[in-house]
Amino acid sequence: MTIDNEAISVTPEHAFWTIDQDWVEAEDLKVGDRFQTENGTIVDIDHIAEREGDFTVYNFEVEDFHTYYVSELDILVHNANCGLSPNAQRAIERHENIRTNVLGDINSRSGHNHFDAARREALGEVVATRPDGTPFDHVGELQEAHNGLQNVRRAIESEMNNLPSTLTNRGLDVLSRRHSQVQADISRLKGFLSSIGHAP
Repeated sequence: MTIDNEAISVTPEHAFWTIDQDWVEAEDLKVGDRFQTENGTIVDIDHIAEREGDFTVYNFEVEDFHTYYVSELDILVHNANCGLSPNAQRAIERHENIRTNVLGDINSRSGHNHFDAARREALGEVVATRPDGTPFDHVGELQEAHNGLQNVRRAIESEMNNLPSTLTNRGLDVLSRRHSQVQADISRLKGFLSSIGHAP
């Protein structure tokens, strides 16, 4: 994203302190959201672009704090961890992977996603083949994603039922929001698989 003409790269779960909305995760920020820098200057988001791929990222904590200032602008952010256990962090990462790689678009062409491919496969069409010529199983991929989401939900619920002493208020909010997102994804996937005759 670009804030006051300065590019800042960040992962989706890092939160920024906005003037109007309190803590907002990067994935929920919008052009025009406003921040107050450490010296009191008001700046806003000029542009947001999502990048695909693997990138080296850093997540750190300032001793006794989960917040710090980033960039030359000194914008207040909150680390992604928020006191979550490693198990909960892995569950959230797994959810992001499922959302991106299975529930999202396969490529940039409209209608090229696992849902469209699975619907066509359920009608008997071979949509794609592997290099060895065997058909790719998009229905199976979605069923595996449903099972994976069930595991993610259980891990998040376990964390919510046994809150770690390191958990921050924002961490609790992250768990609650993520649990709702996972539940919605499970419902969506279950409904779709049932509609094509492959209920999980």
